[in-house]
Amino acid sequence: MAAALIVQKKVNQTDLNSAPLPESSLELPVDGFVRSGVLERKRVGSTISWHKIKAVLTHDTLFFAKQDSILVSDEIPLHEITDVLTEATLEKGDDSVKKALIIQTTKDGHNSGRTYVCRPDPAEFDLWHGDLQKHCESAKIAQEKIRREAEYSGSQLSLFRARVLKSYESIQSQTLFAAVLIASFVVDVWEAQTLPADGTSEAEMFDRLDVVFTTIFTVELVINLFSRSANFFKAFFTDGWNILDLAIVTVSLTVLFAPGMPMLKPLRLVRVFRVARLFRKLRSLNRIITALVSALIPVANSMVILLLVTSIWSALGTHLFHERSPEYFGNFTSALFTMIQVMTGDSWASAVSRSLLDDGTVTTSRDMWVATFFVSYALLAGVFLINVVVAVLLDEFISSLQAGKDAAQAAKVEEEDRKKKARRSGGVLDPLTAHLSHFVSEKDLTSRISETYERLDTDGSGGLNFEEFQKGLKKLPTSSPIHLLEDDYEILTENGKLCNTQKEFGSDQFQEIMREELKRYSQRVLANAMHETQSYEMLSIMLTLKRLELLAESSARIISSWGFSSKGTTSLLEVFQAHDQNRDGVLDLDEARDALAELGIPEFKINYVISKMDGDGDAKISKEEFMHVGEHMENTEARLDRLELSVNDIKSMMSQLVSQHSGEIRPASSEAVQLSTARPLMTCASEEGASQRLKPISNGKMPRVKRIASFKSLKVSPRVSLHASLHVLTALQGEDAEQVLDRLLGQTSKSTLEDKNRGRDKKDRGSDSRDGRERWSASGGAS
Repeated sequence: MAAALIVQKKVNQTDLNSAPLPESSLELPVDGFVRSGVLERKRVGSTISWHKIKAVLTHDTLFFAKQDSILVSDEIPLHEITDVLTEATLEKGDDSVKKALIIQTTKDGHNSGRTYVCRPDPAEFDLWHGDLQKHCESAKIAQEKIRREAEYSGSQLSLFRARVLKSYESIQSQTLFAAVLIASFVVDVWEAQTLPADGTSEAEMFDRLDVVFTTIFTVELVINLFSRSANFFKAFFTDGWNILDLAIVTVSLTVLFAPGMPMLKPLRLVRVFRVARLFRKLRSLNRIITALVSALIPVANSMVILLLVTSIWSALGTHLFHERSPEYFGNFTSALFTMIQVMTGDSWASAVSRSLLDDGTVTTSRDMWVATFFVSYALLAGVFLINVVVAVLLDEFISSLQAGKDAAQAAKVEEEDRKKKARRSGGVLDPLTAHLSHFVSEKDLTSRISETYERLDTDGSGGLNFEEFQKGLKKLPTSSPIHLLEDDYEILTENGKLCNTQKEFGSDQFQEIMREELKRYSQRVLANAMHETQSYEMLSIMLTLKRLELLAESSARIISSWGFSSKGTTSLLEVFQAHDQNRDGVLDLDEARDALAELGIPEFKINYVISKMDGDGDAKISKEEFMHVGEHMENTEARLDRLELSVNDIKSMMSQLVSQHSGEIRPASSEAVQLSTARPLMTCASEEGASQRLKPISNGKMPRVKRIASFKSLKVSPRVSLHASLHVLTALQGEDAEQVLDRLLGQTSKSTLEDKNRGRDKKDRGSDSRDGRERWSASGGAS
């Protein structure tokens, strides 16, 4: 009945002969392009297919059009392509393998992050791949240039500054300045080794080299300052390396222009520190320096504790030993330096502590206190606290390096996931379907889909065409934007079958579309997980789930025994048009009888249903009247409800099979209902009904079937449970339970079925299964 109600709502919004979707007015370029040809584009619907399209590659755009049209149906700006990957696909019908191009786009671009999978001709694959990569890079450079010009439009100074910054940060420039730094350091070391006297030729040579290096570094500093001079040099002074450059170059210039000032001569030694700027140029060195800098504050905190302890012992030593050893403990400063020497372990026992003993050995009580003073400090500071400082330094240093490695690893994993995601089979509505998949009940799912339709139908007209649907999807707050194409629209609406004459679909059709997409999405997710998993156990579980899904779908077909499929309107329309031989939009009585018989309506009810549908008495059944066939079927709702409950029992039993296989279900308790008490599942008129199938009584109605027990509480063989549930289902269809059971499980005969069942339950459940099946057969499922 639920399907019939959906049919009634959708009747006025469906037309199989809908006109083709409108195309863009932009035509494919006929000259000035790089490459053109026919590609096969991957389409993901109920199955994966390849659709031939025209493709034209220009210097900045990749255009697509239908094979029989010159109008552009879609386009990809080359500067929005993030990556061009390749994959091998198997051609149906033979064993040949074709290579496909996977084109990924940016999420905030024209194509909203959509991934395109296209197959060129095998002979032209390398040409398409190479041209795409080459012109994508060129397009990105050109787009960046356009962006800078637009950003700095009206200011030639800003545009020139941006160009200078780009040139300064280029690999070539940084490599040149790094080489100059290394050469400067080598010269400084050479000068320190030779120590030439003032006025000699060697000293003059080193002075000239110093002028050259200082000039080069000054020019570099000026370029760096100018390129970051915007906003009062904010970008320059926020970088600590730039401040170091400025200090070193300033000192070098001061020494260079004031050589006669003796007080500035020591500043010449600062030139050696210019090599520290090399840490900025080399990434590996920069990573280590960054880790050390991040450890400064924790290490400083532990150093403060060490300094306090040292100061305490220094103060005590000053008061205790300043008379006996003024050299080491004459004042606090001398005592502090002495205690630091003791902390480092540098001859503190022989040179410091033993000089305070009477004869150099511990013989008196005074000598004992002196030894205790130095040993306690050596253990506390030299063994414990200094190791704490080192431990803190190592911890922070390793943590900082590990954070950098984790960030790099995360970026690598993200890149791999992005490529892996691009190779997955995905539908265009997957971001929306993923949101809907979090439903908690049938009612919740219906509500979510209805709310989504209301968001899409902004004008409240009750219908969505391609343009409205495309624009509305991009505005939805999904995890990634959705870029809908006309091909996708045709797949979703089943080539227009779910659209009316205005090429629009309503809320009921959207319910059908999204439920079908949700089904496909779950199948794709399971297939992708099976393809990517590395666990054999997970693979076996997923394979079992796929088999259970096939069994559930096979069982669900029982509900459509009267021809009301989950697609409702589409099924009835196909039957109506198949029997409308005159194509006049109406059926005569004979055609109507044949159509109702195809739907599976019992022969004794056909005349009754026709009389109800032909309300105007014109002996003609119009399309609208035919769509109301479900309203004239008595007891349809109760019958479908019972069938659905029985099918749900089969699904629950199948789930228990998987759980029992994995050991997740505990053994049934002693209070569990035994097989002997599980026999009554349905009622019949009499015991004689055990040998007969349920037949309609005189008024044309089917006898009521009661669903008394649930299989969830029965401690019975899964085989017997399935057999018993099928008695309920097949009694309503007039079919044999064993035949339906054989068809569901892929078997061919009853004997094969019993042999397989005995082999599976031969230890502890075989006798129960056989006895149960005999008792069920004897009673015909009657209570």
